[in-house]
Amino acid sequence: MMHSSSGWGSGLLPGLRQRVATGLEQNIWGVPRAIWVLVIGALFLRLLALCAIEGPDLISASESGVTAHNWVSSRGYTFDFYGYRVEHPLQSFMPPLFTIVVAGCLLTPWPEVVFGAVQIVLSSLTVLLVYLIAAQLSDRTVGFVAAAMTAVYPPFVILLSQRTASVLNAFLLGVWLWLSIKVVRTRDPRWAVLVGAVLGLSILSRPSFMGLLVVLLVALWLTQPEHDRGWGRAACVIVGFAALVIAPWMARNWAIYGRPGFISTNGGFNLWITNNPFSTGSAFDVVVSDLEAYTGKAVLAPDGATVVMVMPPVLPLELAERVDALDEIALDRAFYRAAFAFIRQQPRHWIGLLARKLVSLWWFRPNIGRSGGTYEEAWILPYQMLYATVLLFSSVGFILSLRHWRNYLVLYGTFAYLTLVYVFYNVITRYRWEMEPYILILASLALVQAWRWFGRTNHVPSCSK
Repeated sequence: MMHSSSGWGSGLLPGLRQRVATGLEQNIWGVPRAIWVLVIGALFLRLLALCAIEGPDLISASESGVTAHNWVSSRGYTFDFYGYRVEHPLQSFMPPLFTIVVAGCLLTPWPEVVFGAVQIVLSSLTVLLVYLIAAQLSDRTVGFVAAAMTAVYPPFVILLSQRTASVLNAFLLGVWLWLSIKVVRTRDPRWAVLVGAVLGLSILSRPSFMGLLVVLLVALWLTQPEHDRGWGRAACVIVGFAALVIAPWMARNWAIYGRPGFISTNGGFNLWITNNPFSTGSAFDVVVSDLEAYTGKAVLAPDGATVVMVMPPVLPLELAERVDALDEIALDRAFYRAAFAFIRQQPRHWIGLLARKLVSLWWFRPNIGRSGGTYEEAWILPYQMLYATVLLFSSVGFILSLRHWRNYLVLYGTFAYLTLVYVFYNVITRYRWEMEPYILILASLALVQAWRWFGRTNHVPSCSK
C-alpha cells in the first residue's frame, strides 16, 4: 500500500515524533523537557490512582507497619512474630529503612496522606530514573519510550495502593542501576562514593541487595581497560561507604544481642516458608494436602481449594514448642537449619519447588488473585496478557542488546542475581514488580528499533540520538 504525503503515517506520526524530538533536545536541569512532562504526568496519574484504589491499613499491611506502630507507641522496635512471640517480641526481624519511613508517617497528623505522597513522589521519580538508565545504555529515544511506558504501566501504578516497601525498593534499585552504570563507564571515585551510599541504604531496606555488590564488581572487572586495575580502588570505595551506612544499625544489633548480628533476622524464616514440604514456593500459600500430611491436622479451606494462604505461617514441627524460648539470632539459625534439613531429605521435591518458584517469579504464582486484597482475580487475565506482551518485546530487546553487552552488564547481572535470590528464598509477585520498570527498558529498545526500521522503509524521520 502506498503512503501519500498527506496520509496518517506521513502526517500525524512524523509530527508527533518531531514534537518528542524537540522535547528531548530542550533540557531543564540537564534533563530533557519531554521527560519532565512524563514525570509530572506520572505524578498526576498516580495521585488519581491512589484516590481511586482503596488499599490496606498502613499499620496492618506489613510487618514493617506493625513494627513502626510499636516503635512510635513507645513499645520499642519490636515485632510479635505473627503472634508467636507476644511476650518476647523480636527486635530486628525487619530491616529498618522502610520501617523508619512508615514510623515517620505515623508521627504526622495524616499518616496515610503523607505515606501516599511519599509513594507518589518515589514512583514518579522512578520514571526519571528509567529514562536516565535507558539513555545511558542506548539513547534518548529509547529512554523516552521506556519512561513513557513506566509512567503509565498499570501494575506499577496499582502498586501504590500497597503499603509495602516495593515502591521504595524499585526506586532504590533504579538509583543503584543508574549510578553503577556510571561507575562502570567512568571509573570516577565520586560516583563510587554515591554507589556505596545507595547500596548501604538498599541493604537497610532489603538485606539481600548486598549481593548486588558482586554484580557491580564483576562488571567493573570484565570491562576494565588493559593494564588498568582501577576497579579494585572503586571496589574499596564502594564497600567502604556501604559499610559506613549500615554500621550504625549493625552496632545497634550487636549491643542488643551481645554478639554480631546482621541487618535483620528474617532470613531463616523467609527461607523456611518456601522451602518446606507443603509450600507452593510463594509467600504463605500452601498445598492443602501436603500441609495436612505434615501437621497431621485438617486444614480449613474453601470447597475444592487445593492451595490456600495460611496465617499465621506454619512453623517447623521441631520449633513449634520453643519458638518463644529461643533468642532471636538462635531462632533465625533454627529456621535455616529446618529449611536445609528439608532440602537434604527431599532434594527432588525441593528441585520441583525451585522450578515452580522460577515460573512464579517470571510469570504468576499459583494462588494469585484468590486471596483478596490488591491481587484481585478479575484483573489477573488482563495483566497476564499485558505482561506477556512485555516479556515478548523485552526478550527481543535482550537479543538486540547483546551487540553491546558490555553496556548492559549491570542490568543483566541485577536481573540474574535477584532471580537467584528470590527463587532460592521466597517469591512474591511484588518482588518482580520492583524489577518491571527496568524490564521495560529492554522492551522499549525493541519497540524503538522496530519503529526505526518502519521509518526507514516508509521514509519517516527518526529522532536523533
